[in-house]
Amino acid sequence: MGVDYAIWKCVLEENACSLVGIAGVEDSYELNEGVPRAKDFGDDALFKMNPEFPDDMCLLDNVMNVDGFIVASFELRTFLERRRIRNVEYLPVRILDHKGRVASSDYCIVHPIKPQAILDEKKSVARRSAVDPETIVEMDKLVVDATRIDAGTELFRIAGCYDIILVASELVVALDEAKFSGLRWVALDDYPEH
Repeated sequence: MGVDYAIWKCVLEENACSLVGIAGVEDSYELNEGVPRAKDFGDDALFKMNPEFPDDMCLLDNVMNVDGFIVASFELRTFLERRRIRNVEYLPVRILDHKGRVASSDYCIVHPIKPQAILDEKKSVARRSAVDPETIVEMDKLVVDATRIDAGTELFRIAGCYDIILVASELVVALDEAKFSGLRWVALDDYPEH
């Protein structure tokens, strides 16, 4: 196939805030599973800055959050929209500061909605959830079959591994060149990180 992928991750920079779990969204677990939400995503979605770090208030382009979502600045969203990334929704959210005031209304969740069934479970030594057999709860390494990725797909979740978002190498290079803050990449060979 000729396209490599990396895992999208956040990195905290000095004075950067991190966010606690999303509020104001019913069935928010669907955001991890790639269920389309644009039609029913209300205006109440918000994140609060983590109260354990009251001095950290800087908003990066890619904001760390306990849910593992891509919480993107207006500039990062605009960049992705201009690339016409397929099968992605942009769901608006507000971010509140430590005192409950609106720090920004210009952020969104970048929500990949078409998980790709590409995990090689045997080579990954993957273990499924006893409660939800559709979900991978643990694996020794991350091995994918890139031939099963839909052509032209640059940003997506792996079906069953909803905490992993993959990014095509060309998009990684473009994002790095644009110098967005708060982004880092993990090679598939380096998963899981220790």
